[in-house]
Amino acid sequence: MKKQHTHNDLFELNAFLRNENLDEIDRWLNCSASIIHNRQKVFEKEKENLIRYVCSLRLKEIFMNMDYQDKINKIIKQSKLWDEDANKIYEYYINYVKELVERYKPEKIEIAKKIKYKFERFNNEGIIDLVLTTDEYIILVDLVCKKKKIEPAETNKLVLNATTLYYDYEYRCAGEHNNRFSKLDDEDDLLEEFITITCQPLANYIIESDIKPKHMGMFKHSFQSRIDDILKGDIEYTPSVLACQSCKYYKQCEARKEKAIIVI
Repeated sequence: MKKQHTHNDLFELNAFLRNENLDEIDRWLNCSASIIHNRQKVFEKEKENLIRYVCSLRLKEIFMNMDYQDKINKIIKQSKLWDEDANKIYEYYINYVKELVERYKPEKIEIAKKIKYKFERFNNEGIIDLVLTTDEYIILVDLVCKKKKIEPAETNKLVLNATTLYYDYEYRCAGEHNNRFSKLDDEDDLLEEFITITCQPLANYIIESDIKPKHMGMFKHSFQSRIDDILKGDIEYTPSVLACQSCKYYKQCEARKEKAIIVI
């Protein structure tokens, strides 16, 4: 179902493209019209960002010998956003990362790594919570602060990040262990180099998968096509369980009702 967009809708779409928060990418890649109905509450975003920030400080203490203990204690004791759930996420995630580092023994650990999405008309910056580089793999970890358990299909944010790194000059050309990235079109010579991990402490849940180069190429093309449509205002309601389960417009959506999509 196509949507006739208004000037206000176009403003919302352009505002979306300037928003660095890509946590809802799985919803709007499946239903682009959901963008105009799901602006994240400032409180929710601030709390997630705070948890990620404190976790990054603690990991820098552990793996980079930096001292942030006073800053961490001050935030935990004084911030109104810090609660029992935040503590659970913090403790679970830190312990999980320590186990992960012990398992893979990475040569390089990057915490809260900033990246630039180099898609046409989509030059936002993003942050990958953790990147581990070994002789065989580049491992990307995404910390999810939601309580509702996510599904493996809801990991497009990590796929976007992996694709961005894969096509980035630094990872294709720099260092003796990255020479293999120069043959981007020769799938036979490329191993499954990227492992993506979604860590969801409140659901006690981990999703781990690898991404093949050919899938990154397909994703890059598909993502660019979706961005182009959004910027043209060519958005549409394409309800599905995946899109509707995190949509705030779920109850009012006529397109969902027509398709009889039910989310439990």
